[in-house]
Amino acid sequence: MSEPEETVNEVKSPWPKRLTIGCVTLPALLLVGVFAVNLLVKKMVADRIEDELVKNGWEAELGGFDYSLWDKEVVLYDFSGVPMDGDRLENFGEVQLKRARVKFDGNKEDFIGKLDISEAQAKFGKLDKLEIVPGKFIFAKGLTVNNPKDFGGGPLFEVQSVQIEFGGITKEGKQRYKRVELQIGRINLVKNMDGKWLTDGAPQFQMELRKMESQKDGGGVPEVDSISVKIGEVAFLDLSQSGATQIIEVNQAIEENNNPKGYAVGIFLRVIGVIANAKNQADF
Repeated sequence: MSEPEETVNEVKSPWPKRLTIGCVTLPALLLVGVFAVNLLVKKMVADRIEDELVKNGWEAELGGFDYSLWDKEVVLYDFSGVPMDGDRLENFGEVQLKRARVKFDGNKEDFIGKLDISEAQAKFGKLDKLEIVPGKFIFAKGLTVNNPKDFGGGPLFEVQSVQIEFGGITKEGKQRYKRVELQIGRINLVKNMDGKWLTDGAPQFQMELRKMESQKDGGGVPEVDSISVKIGEVAFLDLSQSGATQIIEVNQAIEENNNPKGYAVGIFLRVIGVIANAKNQADF
């Protein structure tokens, strides 16, 4: 008599199926989680930017912004702001920035490690690019400072570049600078409808500079070890006449070294001297 065949019921492990499901759903859950965190952090960043602007007296609008937790940076786009303070509003007017990138120092919370600004303009002028690394250097390119409104309001100084190298801190706790370099492409001087040149106020401004330098703390004039000012052209325009702008090439370089507290008057007088010579050549 033959023995009955023994039926063996194999029990399959649930883990391959669970592993398969996990491999599919885990990335999806991660994506959902990242998306949720992104929205949360973005709202926090937006709220913080708005709070900081209000805290510092600005009524502003942002076209958009982006951020990177990994790189610890925030990028703002199409910023338009108006100071709520009357004095600042008078000086700055509406301020517009095409792009501003703030990179935070990884070692210090809330400490700015680097600031980049592109295409900024305000009432006093505009600039193409500004780069600041606190405690190290400032670099600006394409800076224009406007004439006062009663002198036409057009460009006064057309500065090709500004480079500032930071030094240490003074005994009074103020920032000291190793070197300042200005490359001025053109100085535009205008004779207004009242027959006055902006440089007519030079003697009074010189007196103010002397007063500031004579004060114990320098009167707000920062200490600079070495300063260089290079001037390419000086242009003259008489608004009371219909004549064209006269441009005089000067190509002058002005240097002041080892006089950290007393350079301001000397630099100012030498710049005025360059302008005076050019004015004589233009027969004004």
